[in-house]
Amino acid sequence: MWRQLTLFVRAAPAVSVQFDFYTSTNGTAITNIDYLPVTQTITFNPGQSDVGVLIPIINNGLIEGNTTVGLVLSNAIGTLLYSPSNALLTIIDTNARTRAV
Repeated sequence: MWRQLTLFVRAAPAVSVQFDFYTSTNGTAITNIDYLPVTQTITFNPGQSDVGVLIPIINNGLIEGNTTVGLVLSNAIGTLLYSPSNALLTIIDTNARTRAV
């Protein structure tokens, strides 16, 4: 399963700008068990205000509750990178079962 994130800029740039995007271990999800790591360069071309990024999510069959994975932007080229430049993505546990009472 893939989770698509959309990154937005406040105003579309007049020139191309780039950021490094990557998943980090600053969350409760476990790399290669809950998700596959992503590292890529994101480019906003002139006039473009959003870019999609795909995060591969692994349905591991475990009932473990929701987990989180860190997302980071760094190394801006052609612009400044303001805080916050990181976020958490919550992976919803679709294997949780409801008990009958």
